[in-house]
Amino acid sequence: MGGFASAWFAKHNPEGVIGCVLLAPAFGFLDRRWNAITPEEQAAWKRTGRRRITNAWVSVEIGIGLVEERDRFAPRDLVTDWRTPALLFHGMADDTVPDSDSLFFAREVDYPHVELRLLKDGDHRLTAYKDDIAGAAGAFFARLLGE
Repeated sequence: MGGFASAWFAKHNPEGVIGCVLLAPAFGFLDRRWNAITPEEQAAWKRTGRRRITNAWVSVEIGIGLVEERDRFAPRDLVTDWRTPALLFHGMADDTVPDSDSLFFAREVDYPHVELRLLKDGDHRLTAYKDDIAGAAGAFFARLLGE
């Protein structure tokens, strides 16, 4: 959720964010999380206010407030009036966040200083590309600071 949160922060604070580098940002995860469960599971989540999410990296309870506010964080609203240079990396073999989230952002944002790098065999964590990403991120910020 780091790329999601960072992007929304940049969207609302463009004067304080010189640029952002996002790794496999899950721009559509709120709707995906809600729509992936049955109506019965949705009702239980609403009733208890909590839902346990477990994956390869975490086991955590998520409050219902997260998905109740999903209309405030629609991907369409994120790209509207975006004004921050951005460099996105996304693995095409990511089985956690579909690369369509990043493709949507890159295609729909009107701001010209947005670049998306798709890595054909990259998974969600992109650890195999960490050195390349670090170098590209450094060059990205060096260009921004030099402008």
